[in-house]
Amino acid sequence: MILVKVKSWSKWRYGPVRQTGIAIMMPYMIKDPFARLGLDREVLTVSQLNGRARVLLEDVFSSIWVEGEISNLSRPASGHVYFTLKDSGAQVRCALFRQSAAHVRQALKDGLQVKVRGKVSLFEGRGDYQLILDTVEPAGDGALRLAFDALKAKLSDEGLFSAERKIALPLHPQRIGIISSPTGAVIRDIISVFRRRAPRVELTLIPTAVQGREAINQMAATTQEVASHVNRAADATQQANELTRRGRDIAGETREAIQRLSTSVGETGLTVTRLAKDSDEIGGVVDVIKGIADQTNLL
Repeated sequence: MILVKVKSWSKWRYGPVRQTGIAIMMPYMIKDPFARLGLDREVLTVSQLNGRARVLLEDVFSSIWVEGEISNLSRPASGHVYFTLKDSGAQVRCALFRQSAAHVRQALKDGLQVKVRGKVSLFEGRGDYQLILDTVEPAGDGALRLAFDALKAKLSDEGLFSAERKIALPLHPQRIGIISSPTGAVIRDIISVFRRRAPRVELTLIPTAVQGREAINQMAATTQEVASHVNRAADATQQANELTRRGRDIAGETREAIQRLSTSVGETGLTVTRLAKDSDEIGGVVDVIKGIADQTNLL
């Protein structure tokens, strides 16, 4: 271990150095750091002690990550957030000031397992040390759950889970797309099962990596590509349905027009028949009048 002196705050103190990229110095491992600093002959007041301890702590632990469980969470009107971070054997007070708290996305609550980043400081008035935080992140399974819930809420707000946006699955699909590796036992098992149980279904393999660093990116890109094709097919289907509906409407209107025309033709035929009958009756009357006239020499 290498010890060096660093000039800071007009006082000599011990600080960390780097040798071959490794931080070597740890002041709290020194048996009597105040003796080395020449403070063994100086009598400090309590305020001086706490002030110098605060400076030492904030410099040595200027940015560290700590994991634990939140308890005793409080949110005063100032906008700051205070809580205790604990594990099974110890606890430490934490302060998240308003400006930093505004950047914390997840909701903090008692019992939440988190990772926090900040500096170790000391509240001089009480002599209590605490963590002054700038970052709070969920830890472990809690992080995955919170990320999932946040994404689900975001997609729900966009209306992507609404019933009108969902495409009903066909009872007996004719074509099925499979996103998988073209080699391996999985795809062989899938093909074997479909050949036995649904031989008429058309399978389309979209090859992608399922292992390795790039697997997740390839699978995501392939899924998006397939989804875009499905969306285009859905749009085409919707357009075809719209055209079909319009065709049915036009056919219905044409049928009604033909029925109206047929009714008009029928009414015209009745009119012609009545006219013919009336003409015959008029002709008969004329003949009668003519006969009377002949008999009376009126004509």
